Amino acid sequence: MKIQKYTLKERICALALVLVIMLTWILPNFVMTVQAVDGDEKSVELHFMDNQGPLYSVDCLTLQSDNDSNYLEKQNIPLSPDECFVTLTLKEGVTYKYEVIKTGYSVEDGSFMVDDTTETNVINISLKMDEIQVSDDSLELKVEDEKTITVENKITGLPYKWSSENKDIATVEQDGTITAVNEGNTKVIVDNGVKSKTIDVSVSKIDVTISIDVNLVEVNNAEAVAVIVRGLPDDATGNLIFYVDEVEEGRIQADNTSRSWIYKTTENVSVEKKIKVAYGVIVNINVMSLILNQ
Repeated sequence: MKIQKYTLKERICALALVLVIMLTWILPNFVMTVQAVDGDEKSVELHFMDNQGPLYSVDCLTLQSDNDSNYLEKQNIPLSPDECFVTLTLKEGVTYKYEVIKTGYSVEDGSFMVDDTTETNVINISLKMDEIQVSDDSLELKVEDEKTITVENKITGLPYKWSSENKDIATVEQDGTITAVNEGNTKVIVDNGVKSKTIDVSVSKIDVTISIDVNLVEVNNAEAVAVIVRGLPDDATGNLIFYVDEVEEGRIQADNTSRSWIYKTTENVSVEKKIKVAYGVIVNINVMSLILNQ
């Protein structure tokens, strides 16, 4: 058998071909080895904010990812009310879906990917403040009626200030309690420094004919005076009767069913009393005279 001999040039070419084949297989695997492995763990900070700056007291944050075994199912992330961010250990090259809930803000959902450009990733999540929502958008009141309006999506940390455009028609306390003063229309405004809400207030009077009966009664074995108010509307509620004299002035809660008011003892009613009933009706009576004439 004749052995074929190769020239030096042919041998060099064959060796070069073998090297090319080996490099073609080795280099890609080498590159894949030295590159950062997809899914390496990394510290990530999620910061919450709105147009005014950092947001604290976020109610809820959830995360979910199809490529992170820790978040295959949606996870609730514990949050501190004193912090505007949360630090998590996530994976590079992985996309996470989030949902953020905070009272007074629209629900924010979206996604982000953790990259490998920096040691710590900072991801900003912006929320949009909702309009102020109140228990009543408008009110129809009678003179001396009271009604408390509440903010239903109050944001923790924001001051809510109440004001009335016309205090001669209706006043408002800083807890949202509106008091009807005189007949007319006005607006009550609540403002948190960013958003404001206007409540339309309409105040009217009721034409009522009020009469007052005074009777002697016995209370705790002592003689007393029962003042009975007649003619009040069925829906009249609250502190219905005032009494005013030179010595004292006050407001007495009358019984809303019988419209009666037990007034002290007979020895204290020898002077004329001015009785003011709901809706601005005033009746001047001499209690003792009414008693003596029974």
